[in-house]
Amino acid sequence: MENQKQINMTFDAGKTFYCENIVISHDNAKFILDFRQEIPRFDPIGPPEQLIQPTVVVTHNVVIISVDRMKSFVKAMQDNITTFEKQFGKLKEEKPMPKQAKQPAKILAESTNVGYIG
Repeated sequence: MENQKQINMTFDAGKTFYCENIVISHDNAKFILDFRQEIPRFDPIGPPEQLIQPTVVVTHNVVIISVDRMKSFVKAMQDNITTFEKQFGKLKEEKPMPKQAKQPAKILAESTNVGYIG
């Protein structure tokens, strides 16, 4: 008992992050999960009576998982989805996005009300 060593540990939980899009890639040693959040923002480019510049702010949180841990991650996700669906009902699958998705600026231009400043 005299040879016991104590280690102090602290945990940083990080910030909560709402994910709107996930990009998954891999190589022979790791999987890369790129969680993305896209937020439209409107920046004034002069006095209030002048134009407002639409901007899309993209924030990334990247998780890198070794290939041998990915299977257990996928199994844990499947188990959680099964539990969720038993409690709340079946999840609806979204239609997959086309390979060449719209550019954020084009999406913003199509969906923005120019009179709104938020």
